[in-house]
Amino acid sequence: MKFDPAIVALFDVITATPDPEKTVDFAYQNAKQLFQRGKYFEAHEVLEFQWKKDFGPRKTFLQGIIQLSVSLHKIFVKPNGRGSRMQATKAKEKLESILHSPALSEVGRRETLELLSSLDRILGLYNGDELLIEKVSTFSIPTIPEDWRELFKG
Repeated sequence: MKFDPAIVALFDVITATPDPEKTVDFAYQNAKQLFQRGKYFEAHEVLEFQWKKDFGPRKTFLQGIIQLSVSLHKIFVKPNGRGSRMQATKAKEKLESILHSPALSEVGRRETLELLSSLDRILGLYNGDELLIEKVSTFSIPTIPEDWRELFKG
């Protein structure tokens, strides 16, 4: 896929250093803005550059958001019912795996539960692999947490 030069510039900043601590805020904030503008695929790509060099529960959390973004892209931008359902299922598995992590703060647990609830609503949009258009029209797009740092202890 060919990306807008502004998106490519984001990739360049994230890949400029191998230290994930130096780029995670930049990657997350830019991905969140893209997500809020309905640019789910671009948000997924920005987070994926960060995810590739990240670690621990944060890496798992980022992967859940990446898969949520792809699921929404496959619902609203490039419809693919089976692909969207599969990505939502994977996102749910990732977020469930960190829900009881000692690394999560109380805010992190609440936000993760909210994301899991959103993923359940996404999974309710299907009959098998068929996306039910009448349900999509009333679906409220989830939000991703404002600040990833509030989700984790320390």
